[in-house]
Amino acid sequence: MPQKQISVADLERVQEKAIDEYFWHNFFNEDVRLCSLCGNSGVIDTRNTAVSGGGINAGRLNYCICPNGRAMREEGADMEAYMRIHKDVAAFLNQNGVI
Repeated sequence: MPQKQISVADLERVQEKAIDEYFWHNFFNEDVRLCSLCGNSGVIDTRNTAVSGGGINAGRLNYCICPNGRAMREEGADMEAYMRIHKDVAAFLNQNGVI
């Protein structure tokens, strides 16, 4: 019996489903309904926090595996620009007693 060929699109759908299930099972915080990795920002910045035991900085700016991060990656979002805006908004909200 001949084997059915699996298309690249089929493999990509299976991969996306696996990532979805992994995210929802491991990183979605049900209590606050947010991604526990990025807070639904879609970006994880470990440039100043991911340091090895030997003092080597291994951090970088990454898209998150949450739906927002994957959408940003697919659209080619500029993470550096996003982080600048995010910091400005956070500073404004903090100055005005919102956070």
